[in-house]
Amino acid sequence: MTNTGDIKDKEKDMLVKSENLLRKFCISLCSFSGIMLAIMLVHLMTRSVVISGAMENDLTDGALDEKDIDLQVSDFEKSDTISIEFDSSVSSSDISIENHYFSKEMYVIVKGNLDIEKNIKTISKNVEGISASFFDDITYIKFELDDIYEYSSSFCDMQLNIGTKKPADSYENIVVIDPIVGDDCILDKDCVIEIANNIEDSLEELNIKAYILLDEYEVTDLSQADKIAAINSINPDFTVVLTEGDDFVTYYNDIYLRNYDNLDFAKQIAADISYELGLDSCNIENFDIEEYDLLNHLSMPSAYVEIVCGGKEENKDSNEKIADAITKAIGYAYQSIEEIL
Repeated sequence: MTNTGDIKDKEKDMLVKSENLLRKFCISLCSFSGIMLAIMLVHLMTRSVVISGAMENDLTDGALDEKDIDLQVSDFEKSDTISIEFDSSVSSSDISIENHYFSKEMYVIVKGNLDIEKNIKTISKNVEGISASFFDDITYIKFELDDIYEYSSSFCDMQLNIGTKKPADSYENIVVIDPIVGDDCILDKDCVIEIANNIEDSLEELNIKAYILLDEYEVTDLSQADKIAAINSINPDFTVVLTEGDDFVTYYNDIYLRNYDNLDFAKQIAADISYELGLDSCNIENFDIEEYDLLNHLSMPSAYVEIVCGGKEENKDSNEKIADAITKAIGYAYQSIEEIL
């Protein structure tokens, strides 16, 4: 027969053990929480600076033409990165970066008035000019670059570090889209721009980087010379020119290209447009447009696509279908090149 006192002693032992386990658990939980808090603080101190997206931010409006300070590049130490140091009053949320690809300019925009010569610690070797503007308690630092670059950024120990890479070193698959727009183009209403943006978004899902040849901050078309220079700098796998016309026509030039040529690319685009829109056919013609000879200066598969934009109520979804068709054609073109190689 079990003694009542023994039972009580066992209950006390179990209670003590439970309290010890609970104490250990609480200590472990506190330790874990402390570690996680430390990790979170480190993450917050080293997080990447938010980029101001193309056509989504107008921070530079009103300041781009107000150059207050011109700085000498030779006054700064050259390094692999642009490094800017801040005092404790500046957080990463106070900093924004705009990369103006085709004007080869990068803006660092900071809330507050900075002492530029003191704050900039190093500049990268591809910086050719520096200037600063002050507008409405915001500092705009403009770095003029020697070419088109992508960038990466980090904010750690109150220092912003910006590294740059050529597009071909940043992305494995690259496409250039050239939407031909008028001088009075309204970006959010022009159907060619809408289609180009839809193609860009769809290609991103396929891990293909698309560059749209348009000065998105000045809302203007680029000159042909600037387009040729930009394409040569970006070095894409394919180039697609988009323009609005009275019929669906895909143009190509007969410049010899090894393996996969312009006619192959034009045929693929025409076939996909015909299929997506339910057309009998999409015409394919040799390129002979004198006022626009961009294709004659390119050495990668390229096509000039004339499209009929959807304007009537029943054709509202045609722009999306055109974008889908060109996206599929580009995807098939990549597959064809891989099969050839």
